[in-house]
Amino acid sequence: MIAYLRRSVDGTDMTAIELHLDETTHGELSRRATAAHQPLDACAAQALREALAAYRDRESLAARAARADETAFAAVLAKVPDVEPEPHDRW
Repeated sequence: MIAYLRRSVDGTDMTAIELHLDETTHGELSRRATAAHQPLDACAAQALREALAAYRDRESLAARAARADETAFAAVLAKVPDVEPEPHDRW
């Protein structure tokens, strides 16, 4: 069960939650917070925001891929000349 507590921090409404982490995750989070000179909760909130942004990005890409037209894509690729890449474009 998660207990929720609403509070205001610097005029921003925040919700406090209790979070149970395994030792490995807690250790990594603690190391990252220390390295960033951040409180543990601020580092955890930032990590969660980044994870949620990654989920949104994946969902957005999946939605765009679902709308893709393979025939149109192939037609565009067919216009690309079959030549060797420039030296600066080679791996």
